[in-house]
Amino acid sequence: MLSKAIAAVIPLMLGALTACAPSTHTVYVTQPTNNNVAAYRINNHSGAFTTIVGSPYLSGNSPGPIVVDPAGKHAYVANRIDNTISLYRIDSLIGSLSEVMPRTTTACSGYGYERSGQSSIRKQ
Repeated sequence: MLSKAIAAVIPLMLGALTACAPSTHTVYVTQPTNNNVAAYRINNHSGAFTTIVGSPYLSGNSPGPIVVDPAGKHAYVANRIDNTISLYRIDSLIGSLSEVMPRTTTACSGYGYERSGQSSIRKQ
């Protein structure tokens, strides 16, 4: 499963810093300057955000794009400076995150690539 996530995250090294898990009514926001991921529960009626207990969650250096798998069970974060991907389990009841270690090393630098269409192109 992780190899599929790597394939999805690497082209998005400069992409979205937020992701939603509809099944738990949560939103996750990477915070690159603080090296963490914040988690919020969304109130169905008011739309208000409430910080989930334990948030923010530690990530690698300069977390960038975050994606949640379609089943809403895992979140993946591309850590730009470390060139790693963090895998988190999403608690199905409250939406909290727990990181699965070790982090996966990638073969590319997040600052050395730019997005062009659907593929990443090495800057010269």
